Amino acid sequence: MLGYIQHSASSTLTKLLDPLLKPDVDIDPELQSDLVKTVFYLSSHEENKTFIGQNPSIINTLMSCLKQGSKETRRDAAATFALLSSTGSSLRVLALLVDLLAQGDDSAFDAVSSLCVLEENRDRAVLAGALALVFTLLKFLRRSTYQPNVENVLVIIFNVSERDGSGLEFVSKEEKQKRTLTSVVVNGSEHAQTMALRILQVAAGSRR
Repeated sequence: MLGYIQHSASSTLTKLLDPLLKPDVDIDPELQSDLVKTVFYLSSHEENKTFIGQNPSIINTLMSCLKQGSKETRRDAAATFALLSSTGSSLRVLALLVDLLAQGDDSAFDAVSSLCVLEENRDRAVLAGALALVFTLLKFLRRSTYQPNVENVLVIIFNVSERDGSGLEFVSKEEKQKRTLTSVVVNGSEHAQTMALRILQVAAGSRR
């Protein structure tokens, strides 16, 4: 009985997204936006996360929306991946989310943060490209003044760099040129200052 219910729910969600899979979806961005928003709301319910997160058609469609959707659609697609981070299915979109963040689309930050904070995801983050991730997050730090985001970025940089020495080497080189972390030490919240100092100390130790 449970298997039937799960199959039925998955089938219903797939049919719901069917318009997004059509080649001419770009001519109706409002429909695209509404459907992605619907998937986001459905993903906020725990019982739907597995159905959505493990459905290749839905995941591929959300990835497509991240690449080609309007600003609002990309924001909702990224927010959906943040909700689905615990399912493990969205790990393969990390590189795409980091690329969007690098382009200045901060709507991807929450999803990147959610993916990297989970312990089991950090090695995958390294595989996705530690240098690209650290570079993008340091760039994000230079344009962000919202301290909770700054603190989250520093935690991610520290955790990912711990798993990949090249990340720490890049932090050291970047700090000489941009002094990004030094600026956080001077202007950040107490927690952000502590984390920035910790990263600088570990990076300095890695050069010895």
